[in-house]
Order: sequence, then C-alpha cells, then structure tokens
Amino acid sequence: MSNAGPFAPPAEPRPFTMADKALVRRMGNMLPAPLLLELLNDRLVADLGPDAPRYTEAMLSDAVREISGGQAAAGGSDWASLRRVLAKARRDGLLQRLTTEIVEDFAVVFSLSPAQALRLRETILSAQDTTTGGQAQ
Repeated sequence: MSNAGPFAPPAEPRPFTMADKALVRRMGNMLPAPLLLELLNDRLVADLGPDAPRYTEAMLSDAVREISGGQAAAGGSDWASLRRVLAKARRDGLLQRLTTEIVEDFAVVFSLSPAQALRLRETILSAQDTTTGGQAQ
C-alpha cells in the first residue's frame, strides 16, 4: 500500500488533448521531434503542474503516426498514395477549400517547375471535379 494521497499525480501522462493533436498536426512537419515534445510537455506542466508525468518520444511518435493516418511511415509517391492523400483531403474538407490562387502560391513558395505546377493544378482540379460532380471550383 502506497502512501500516495488522493491528489497524487497519475503514473502516466494524460492522453494528448485535441489542442495537443492540433499542435502536432500543424507543427509536426516543421519542428524537430525533441522541440515539439518539449512544447507539448511545457503545455502539460502548465495545465497540470510541475509534478505531472511528461510525454515520451514514443508517445509522440505514436501520435504523429495516428494523426497522419499511418502515411508518415508509408510515405509513398505512387498513384495509390496520391489517391489516399486526396481522399483524406476530401474527408477533412481541405480539397473543397483549395483555390487556384492557393495552388499558384504553393507552386511559387516551393519553387515548383512549370511542369510540376501544371501537374499539381490538373491533379487538384480533377479531384475537385470528382468531389463536386463535374463542377471545378
């Protein structure tokens, strides 16, 4: 029998909150994993206090894999992977929000060649046509 009182912190960290998952989703590609883990642990300590158990690298890896739908490990560049990415974008509502201006800005920011930019536009417009029943946005 331990002498831990009724207010003793749990032995494991709480599960990632929706805000934590949003941070991982938006910043996971831009920040190194140790820095992202440090940010998440800082949030955890701010919410629960200094005695709160910290997230681990394994927990962060699992969360990234879960949030990305397992695609981080697959990372394929074939047509099947592209269809999965487009289907996820469609489900999340992102595909419907893409405009020609966004695609053009993306091409400029990431220095796509004219052929790559054209292929990107055609792929997105084709996927939007499928989504909207033949009505490209």
